[in-house]
Amino acid sequence: MYLSDEQMNIVTGPGVSNWEPIDLPTGKQDIPAWVRGAHVDWMNGASNAPDVTLKVHGKVYTWPDQRWEKHGSMYIARHDDGRACVLYHDGPISKQTLPDERVRAKVLSGEIERLPDVEVMATTKQSGFGGSSYWLQMIDGSDLVLRGPWHGGAPAGYVEVGAIDMADDYYRKSSWHRGRPWHKLGGGPGVYLTEETFLRIIARFCPHVGMARTKHCYGVRLEPYRHEWGGPKSAVYMAELERARLKQPAGEHWRVYWDGHERYCGQMRIPTYGFEPGVMDLPTERDHKLAARKPW
Repeated sequence: MYLSDEQMNIVTGPGVSNWEPIDLPTGKQDIPAWVRGAHVDWMNGASNAPDVTLKVHGKVYTWPDQRWEKHGSMYIARHDDGRACVLYHDGPISKQTLPDERVRAKVLSGEIERLPDVEVMATTKQSGFGGSSYWLQMIDGSDLVLRGPWHGGAPAGYVEVGAIDMADDYYRKSSWHRGRPWHKLGGGPGVYLTEETFLRIIARFCPHVGMARTKHCYGVRLEPYRHEWGGPKSAVYMAELERARLKQPAGEHWRVYWDGHERYCGQMRIPTYGFEPGVMDLPTERDHKLAARKPW
């Protein structure tokens, strides 16, 4: 089993053992044409690191002539524009007879009554993605089926981001999504970007944020932060958590820990033991109304 950064955060905690600031590139940035915007969710009310979502046009996790490479238990397909797709599977590979899921579209259209069997190299079956099979074309032109691969953290030199495809009718025409900001339209499949591509995109759309190279127990990551925090979120979050645990007044960055109203089933909470002297960002009337609202 492989765990995402979010899952590792729960298992090991959000602590950062070391970090250094990273300068964003300046001037006009050359970014992929399919990128139309970027948003940073600071993940207030949760210990997770800030999350970046891109507004994109088209399905960015697949492209023509996509070829995969195997590096140990990691399988990666790289595009010249800086994106990549990554899957993980540590099972052995052997020749197997499997239904050819590459012709599933014809089955759904009624052209074929059942999937034909085909001999193909495939891994053992694991439980990632509900046990779904992924048919890959490898860099040497051979076919390989990953049976139940896993999602995992970004490989070295890459950053994982979410992606909302605004060309998808699911987002454009659904009444549930109507009127919502694009970055709140729900989850979309993620994509991995080279650090260079990621920084250029952030410089174009979010030049106001700070950027740090952080060392977590599960790997080194590029992570946005607010300049007023003075560093990555984890230290600010843990400081507010400790104040709450010790029944002390909340500090100036109290929202990082207490304000979870944008989380799924999250809630705004008003600090129980008041605020330290000098805190300017005190709860508003809207905050009190949010705190009285049920989180579901």
